[in-house]
Amino acid sequence: MPVSNALREKYHRTARFWPAYREEEGKLSWPALEVAGALVFVYVDGNTLRVSVDLDTAHRGIVERPSTSSTVPLHITVQGTTVFYAPSERSGDRALRVVAPDGDVWLFTGDQERQALAAADRIGGRLQFRRAQDPGWSPSFVPGAAKAAPW
Repeated sequence: MPVSNALREKYHRTARFWPAYREEEGKLSWPALEVAGALVFVYVDGNTLRVSVDLDTAHRGIVERPSTSSTVPLHITVQGTTVFYAPSERSGDRALRVVAPDGDVWLFTGDQERQALAAADRIGGRLQFRRAQDPGWSPSFVPGAAKAAPW
């Protein structure tokens, strides 16, 4: 069952910022943002900005199959571009990816099917899809080589 609007609003209103602090060993912890029990750490490591997501404490309302192999649907974007997408089994959504001839990979959400098809066609790439319940990516599909996508 999807998260209700009231619960989603509660998650957002109760979000917390956890500033860095000195641990007993003198080591500095990382600052974090907590939403729905999930922690997102953002910190500088050398000259690199790192982002780490910890889902171990995610609220049970967003955890799928809590009594078995718990999963949390996750969609990560950078500057508006999807870089990671693990769709919800509840929604039936799927993820799409385009593998370019040079090996670059672009990810798309299920509602970006047109953009994924156009990108694959434009660069001569292979299109793959994955439903939430699938263990891996589908065999490659080359747009234009068939009349319709295999889903």
